[in-house]
Amino acid sequence: MSSTMVLGKILLTALLTSRVAASTGHPSGDWPWQTFKSSPAQPPSLRINKHGNTSPGYLIFNQNGPEVHNYSLFIMSDDNELVWQSERNGFADFRVQTFEDSPVLTHWQGLALGEPWGFGVGIVRIYDESYENIYNVSLTTAQENIIPSGGLDSGMLFSYLDFHESRITRDGTMLVTVYNVTEHDLSPYGGPRNGWVTNSLFYEMDIKTNTVLYRWSALDHTDQIPIDDAIQFHPLEDFGKNKTLPYDYFHLNSVDKLDDGSYIISSRFFCSIFRLTPNGTVEWTFQGENGGDFKLASDISFRYQHDARVRHVGEDFMQLSLFNNDNSAVKSGVNETTGIFVTLDTKTWTATLDRELVDPTDRVYAKSQ
Repeated sequence: MSSTMVLGKILLTALLTSRVAASTGHPSGDWPWQTFKSSPAQPPSLRINKHGNTSPGYLIFNQNGPEVHNYSLFIMSDDNELVWQSERNGFADFRVQTFEDSPVLTHWQGLALGEPWGFGVGIVRIYDESYENIYNVSLTTAQENIIPSGGLDSGMLFSYLDFHESRITRDGTMLVTVYNVTEHDLSPYGGPRNGWVTNSLFYEMDIKTNTVLYRWSALDHTDQIPIDDAIQFHPLEDFGKNKTLPYDYFHLNSVDKLDDGSYIISSRFFCSIFRLTPNGTVEWTFQGENGGDFKLASDISFRYQHDARVRHVGEDFMQLSLFNNDNSAVKSGVNETTGIFVTLDTKTWTATLDRELVDPTDRVYAKSQ
């Protein structure tokens, strides 16, 4: 973390010397939070167990859900000390990134719809080291004709950016995801002829001008990514009949860009990671059940994953990490959720497991990230 943010911690610590310990009288089921006499900030009270030396730096996170006290962004130490708290709003994807050789904070802000939709509409805000909002990235109706699902009125929305992705590339651009309801014939798959699908899109955008530099559409590539190859998260018979409940067959949830201009994308409902050439065609597929173009090692399996990230790229290999949900609306509480690191060898076309993250004392079975 930068010297400015360290200074911010010192000043805030001095300001909040009259901190009151988190009350034990909060409503049953709510997460405990801290209160202060000299500030309206109310961060969560964290219980952190350390089993060795931890990495330097701060914990950066947003919280949501029915048990939380407020929907805010937080920067805290691993000793439960507050460094910074944002205003209260609907947030996601809070992280530190680099823009023009300087650290910045970025987050999504907007309206999020939970299951069975699992998407959002909003903007991405960027803050400098003084916590000043320096840029806002958006995709408006003037730029794209987007139809949102969930019964949302596009005429009432300012920006359509989804909450899954807001990654700043080495080129200084931003990768964002968008979901667009599109009419499509679903009769070959057992759905209605005049059906509706959620088309997964991603854009590469100029941060300062909001200019669209690149656009990719899943529906434009059904020759390489057929709709009937999707591993259904929600049964098709319950969806696709109207724009409010379209059939979300792809569900794009992360995008990364490589130095050669190609892209790595994650499709939750194909249980797959795709490498796209700069022109958008599929170069290879890494699938969590059958391997796709790779032969899976016996200890690799994943389904309905999130946050596929490129860790290292070599001449004939790539190292990836991903969050393996392995649960769905129709199959839940059976397979443990894990974090996995894999190496994909594009010479032998094999996938090997480098590391798996689990907590045997507190097992997780998550349907989402």
